[in-house]
Formats: sequence, structure tokens, C-alpha cells
Amino acid sequence: MGHAPATVPPCDFIMGVLSGGQRETVPLFTRNMVEACPTDCQRPRCPCGIGSLGTAKCYFDLKNSIRTFILKDGRTDLTFRDITVSFLKKYEADFKSRGTTDNGISFYMRTLRAVLNRAIAEGACKKDIYPFNTYKISHLSTKTIKRAISKAEIELIRNFACEPGSQLHRSKNIFLFSYYNRGINFSDIAMLKWDNIKANRLTYTRLKTDKYYNILLLDPALEILAFYRDSNYRDKDSYIFPILDEHRHNTPVSIQNLVHKVLGQTNKDLKSIGEQLGITTPLTTYVARHSYATVLKRSGISTSVISEAMGHDSERTTQIYLDSFENDVLDEASKALL
Repeated sequence: MGHAPATVPPCDFIMGVLSGGQRETVPLFTRNMVEACPTDCQRPRCPCGIGSLGTAKCYFDLKNSIRTFILKDGRTDLTFRDITVSFLKKYEADFKSRGTTDNGISFYMRTLRAVLNRAIAEGACKKDIYPFNTYKISHLSTKTIKRAISKAEIELIRNFACEPGSQLHRSKNIFLFSYYNRGINFSDIAMLKWDNIKANRLTYTRLKTDKYYNILLLDPALEILAFYRDSNYRDKDSYIFPILDEHRHNTPVSIQNLVHKVLGQTNKDLKSIGEQLGITTPLTTYVARHSYATVLKRSGISTSVISEAMGHDSERTTQIYLDSFENDVLDEASKALL
């Protein structure tokens, strides 16, 4: 088994080609889920469910994790029938013995659950052996620590002095550009081209959700763009931020690899900036997104408006971003009792 025959659309491969005893093998089934949607697939909402390289990587990492785990017992393969509640508890215990966080374990368990659900849908696994009705991933959930910072702390970052054009300067600009543009995701920032800027507005389609955004560019964001227009502009099809090069990074794999690498370096730089400024919340690009939502809420903007601005499917998702803010408000209200 490997790639689909030439006559079968690659993205439809897993829908009808997997067959025989090989389907019962978890690593093989998972590998085929990855290979079913090749790395050059450009379909944004792939019907096979793994249309993005990021999702395919989740399955790839799970396959390797399972192989490593079962090799400790001298086994080289695993069938779906082997995935019992007892297996999941041992798998979880193995993660914990290596210091993996609950959120990290939850990631692998959710991916494994997705594989089983797909296997059931494909007829490779029977419903009566499904272990996740008993084994609840929710017990691994841990409360997310406060990720938002204040408006005053945002100003500290704006005024943080660093060498123009340096790596630290780029990281600072990425954080601020996200904050001033509805918490735009790092991957979307990396992919922005000058063609996305029209009449002082940022227009783009989010990679994760295919949602279209049309955002008024505030003065701080325009200042960042002015800097890169002077130093980085070649034509409307060139990237805005100095992360990708449209001539060198022209495949999904090369783009994903570099974006992942630069994201790690950016978060490391942001933590350094935060420490130098005395900001207690560890800074990451995600903090910019949380801060955008929280500062709006503190300014009296309704959750429904913030939800629409951030492109959330429901206000419940937005509330996750605002939980720490709500707790702060309740804490202050409680002091009135004293």
C-alpha cells in the first residue's frame, strides 16, 4: 500500500481504497490517512479531513508515538482491537513517566480518537470496541493559565527599544501586528503579501477556517507596514514580513517547516522581551490574541462583537479567551465585601 492509483483523486484515496487485514493495523491505517492527502494538496477544505499539513503532521506524530510505545513491550504492530481502556491508561501513564503535560497527552489522545472514529466510518474498526465512551479525555483538561496582558503592558512592548531590522525587532512587530489586527494568527501573518493591503485595510482569508477578514489598519499597524515597505517591498506578490521568500519557499512542506521554526524563535524572543520589561505573563504570539479580546472586553465591548471580530463559531469559544478577565473582575467585586 502506498499512494493512490493515478486514476483515483489523491484526496479521495482513503474513502475507498483501504482494504483487507491491513486496515486493522493502527500505524498503517494512520500512515495512509497522512498519505491520502499528499503534501502538494492545495484544496483548503479537503473532504478526506486532512487537507492541511498541520493536521497530517498530527497523525504522523501519533503513528510514531504509538510505535515507540508498543516497542517497549517487544511489539511491532497494533490492531484496533488492542486499543482498550487498559491500553489507553498505560499509554497515558507512559507519557506521564516522561514528564509530558496533561495538555500534551490530551493532544495525542484526541488524535487517536479521531483515527478510531475514521476507522469506524471506513469499516476498519467495529463500534463495539470503541474505548473512548469509557475513557474520558476530559480528565486531562487543565485550566489554561492567564494569557492576556493589559493595555499598559502593550504600550511597554511598543516602546521597547531594539535594533531596527533585527530578529528581536521582527518578533516585537509580529506580536503588535497581531494585537492590532484582531489577534491574527502567526501562520497567517507569515503568509501575508502586499496584495493583502488595500486602502489602509488588511484583507486575508484565515488558513485554519477559510474565513475572510477585512480589517481597518490602525496607526500602530500602519507604522509597522511602513517600516517593511521601505525595507522589504519588492512587488505586490512579495511577503510583507521577512519570514518567507516567495522564490525559495514555494512548496507547502518548505513553508510549514520554516513557519514552525520561526514561530519557535519568535516566542523565545517575546519571552525575553517580556522578562526585560518585567511582564509576569510569559509572552507568546498567542498572548497577543488573548490580549486583543480581553482589552476590548475591559473597554465595554460585548462578547458577541468580540466573537464576530475573532471569527469564532460561538461566544462559548470567545469566553475561553475571556475567563481570566472575568475572574479578575469577580475578585475585585469580592473586595467590596470587606
